Amino acid sequence: MDKVTKQSIPQGEWTENTDYINFEITGILIPMDCTFSTLHEILEQQLQVSRDEERIQIKYKLREYLPPLKIENDFNLKFYLEVKSKEEDSIKFPLCKDLLVNLENQLLLKSKETSLHETAHQNAMEGTNSISEESSAMENMGQNLIDYIDYEQIQIGNVYNNKDELIKHINSFALKNQFQYKVNKSCNKQYHIKCLDQNCNWHLKASLRTMTTKFIIRKYDNNHTCPLDKRMNESRQATAKMVGHIIKSKYLNNIKTVYTTTDIIRDMKNEHGISLDYIKVWRSKDKALEIIRGRLDESYQKLPVYLYMLEKTNPGLITELVRKDDNIFLFLFMAINASINGWKHCRPVVVVDGTLLKASYGGTLLSACTHDGNGSIFPLAFAIVDSENDRSWVWFFIKFRQTFGLRESMCIVSDKHISIETTINEVQIIKYF
Repeated sequence: MDKVTKQSIPQGEWTENTDYINFEITGILIPMDCTFSTLHEILEQQLQVSRDEERIQIKYKLREYLPPLKIENDFNLKFYLEVKSKEEDSIKFPLCKDLLVNLENQLLLKSKETSLHETAHQNAMEGTNSISEESSAMENMGQNLIDYIDYEQIQIGNVYNNKDELIKHINSFALKNQFQYKVNKSCNKQYHIKCLDQNCNWHLKASLRTMTTKFIIRKYDNNHTCPLDKRMNESRQATAKMVGHIIKSKYLNNIKTVYTTTDIIRDMKNEHGISLDYIKVWRSKDKALEIIRGRLDESYQKLPVYLYMLEKTNPGLITELVRKDDNIFLFLFMAINASINGWKHCRPVVVVDGTLLKASYGGTLLSACTHDGNGSIFPLAFAIVDSENDRSWVWFFIKFRQTFGLRESMCIVSDKHISIETTINEVQIIKYF
């Protein structure tokens, strides 16, 4: 007789704090060799649920501080049964179920029917009603479904647009199912990985699809035969890039979002059960911003195009980009037409200052502003330079004088930076009467 485990199936709901409440208890026996499909049949029969109308989602909590783990395939179920078999307390790690309305099959069926109906209608309009053409439409639809399958699970035949997408999905799958792997072979045409334990059966092989840039999974064994402690000892797959993809949504809604490294450490621990050190979290934050905004060096390369588009969409805009002999960025000046025209109606007082740019390439932002007739701050010009030195301030004030000219009783307000005082006298930015 197969070894079995005694199990309780609560029926309730999950709270925002990942607590399961309002449940009823039902006891069933789960064979140790039970498959995910068999477990579903047992639950459907026990709970009297129709698979066509509702879908059962099964979860359990491994630790109080961890989010619930889902059982969605044979691998998840085997992991659960292995954990369960090591516990003497038969009611520990109870399975909790959610019932979800199953609309996927209905929507997919409707999509197929609509597509075939449109194909048949088009053939009728063209005077053709060939069964072979309808079959061809079915084959094309099937090919599209293969290329755009749901990657919630890993299986042989999964197709990925490129190698990076394949690696991203495998990393996400490993974090979700709490195991580790190492790379045996990685090149432009092949990607072979194996469980961290050399004696474990889990492995995956993917290769380049012929005449395309897509990768397809050719071989896959999802059977882990390694000990749990070695499988869950650390999170090798929680790379800075992977964590960056997980947390990038925190920075998408608002550019001013304050999401600190402490917040990242807390959320990764509570939501994914992953402990990260400060250095990796800091790199992950940089990766998330890079994914959203692009690389900083690439942004500097796009400056000429950006300034050209600004001049096209803002007539009267004054810009100038200065580079070194080796084509490296040096200075940038910008003043919009509204500021140039509004200067003559503002008080002849110019406030200048510089502030450090907190980015990988450093630099300093110089600014000039004044007060309008209502006493509000009125921006005039901006410049990005290497630092606050004589050369950068001389260049900025020359560009300012060329753009705005001089006014009677004009004065400059600044801090006590020595380069500003030297530059004002050298450029003669103040007109004396």
